[in-house]
Amino acid sequence: MTKPTRPFHRVSRAALPAERAFVVQLRGDADLARGAVRGRVEHMQSGAAALFESLDQLVACMQEALGVRPHRAAPTPRPVRPAAATRPATQKERT
Repeated sequence: MTKPTRPFHRVSRAALPAERAFVVQLRGDADLARGAVRGRVEHMQSGAAALFESLDQLVACMQEALGVRPHRAAPTPRPVRPAAATRPATQKERT
């Protein structure tokens, strides 16, 4: 086993409560460089496990296991209609 490039730091137990512990297992075809995050997540306290196909799904699985309600996404903006084309009135239209 090779030595980690950064030393491990002591972290207080209070900062890492056991009820918020998860194991994340990435699939063999996950490609983190491309952002293709796929695998399985397990909540250690409850044993609940789920498969995920994206980072958003992973976070959603964790939120569900912890009983956390996700922040509401900002509403999707409605498309703006282009302004009616304005052109100078013709001589005929002016009279």
